[in-house]
Amino acid sequence: MLARERGDYRAAAAALDAAGTDARRFETGLADSVLSEEAALWQVLGRPDEVDARLSRALSGRADDCAVVTTLGNLAWARLTLREQGRTDVPAATPLLARMRAMEAACGQHPGMRLTTRLNEALDALQRGDTTAAAASLAETTDTADDVESSRWRLDLEARLALSRGGRANLDAAAKAYTRLQLLGEAAGEPVVAWRAATGLGRVHAAAGRRDAAITAWGAAEALLDTAVARVPVDAGRQRFLGDTDASARLLTDALVAAGRAEDAMRAARRARTRALAAVSVRARLFALAPEARAAWQRDLDAWRARHDALETARAEDWRRTAAELQTARAERTSALAALEAEMAALLDRLGQGRAGSTSAPLPSLAADSAELTLFPGESGVHAFIRRGEAVQALSLGPPPAADVADWAMRGVLAALGDATQVRVLAHGALRAADLHAARVEGAPVIDRFRFVYPLDVAAPPPAAETGRVAALVA
Repeated sequence: MLARERGDYRAAAAALDAAGTDARRFETGLADSVLSEEAALWQVLGRPDEVDARLSRALSGRADDCAVVTTLGNLAWARLTLREQGRTDVPAATPLLARMRAMEAACGQHPGMRLTTRLNEALDALQRGDTTAAAASLAETTDTADDVESSRWRLDLEARLALSRGGRANLDAAAKAYTRLQLLGEAAGEPVVAWRAATGLGRVHAAAGRRDAAITAWGAAEALLDTAVARVPVDAGRQRFLGDTDASARLLTDALVAAGRAEDAMRAARRARTRALAAVSVRARLFALAPEARAAWQRDLDAWRARHDALETARAEDWRRTAAELQTARAERTSALAALEAEMAALLDRLGQGRAGSTSAPLPSLAADSAELTLFPGESGVHAFIRRGEAVQALSLGPPPAADVADWAMRGVLAALGDATQVRVLAHGALRAADLHAARVEGAPVIDRFRFVYPLDVAAPPPAAETGRVAALVA
């Protein structure tokens, strides 16, 4: 617990793992409590797969009583999160939510818990494509105790439901809901909320056949995401956050390719990749600090979060204010949010954390015998962008196979690489695991023809503080 409080989540995870081993060995009766604490830690770190594993063990063999309601809810949320990330191998949360609903009367659940359950039921139904069940769950939230975050999720789910139903009237309703949600997010200084809305609005435009408007909306979503990523507390969910928010980049890249804008699509793919790598590298930057500097940084981050939360709490009281009071409060909040944004920038500067690259920044120059290959997983399949000099060619490779991805990718791009002898590879997401240099095309190893380079394109972390320990990386 002490390690978690001071922001050392790695040490906290190791300590909890040891505590769980001891609890099981000595049969102290605390094993389930340790599993729940571990799950809470992994939830903060954005690892719903680890949450699922631990809470499933904690629930194994236990009868449904009021003591397991919270555990059921946390496990349901972990599965909803994984399925939002496209994990179709994860069981639906439906049976868990049904068990929670069955216990509501007996356990006397707080209205806020019932509201959360209904919203999660609606999300689960939308994931399963059951718009009737989603509508029924949302209908039960209209007279339930509310809070700011829940009201935003409800608005988001109402928009998703209308979009799923289709038809002009529903698409208009979805557009209005997403527009309102984006305004709420921007007014509250919550870019992740505004991002969700802008991404959804782009989907509405696409469903209505307005491709240019969809591209504009998804471009705005990507700009919001750059700000939102910086706002997600370091070592507190950045990986889950990024996994959830690749959607706008995938949709934007698909649309730009379809519009014949190969270079713009490649730039959008590069931007998403750079943002993801920069977010991953921030952990190395944090742990490279000396213990005293790391603790001071964490204290400053906690203070920033407290000030931001206080602004959000004050905003929730806007409905009580007169028009004149509301105008004054909003002006003060705008000023305070600007100051918080500057503070967050300073915090990130102390780590050497950069923002995602601009889509209009100059591209690295290439030698005459070099080609740059960008591989990006879109909604419709993998896009390959081949850059030679100033020219960019886009190829749509389709969905990747379950095995031999490197061979498949190189077969698709070999002709476009032409007479290049060096290939600079930029891959995003799961495609990063494809060892293109080990591919074989028509029985011949491609490494006989090309030299492969895998650049990170992110700034290196500062030298680590002296700890008396040495590590070597062998490539």
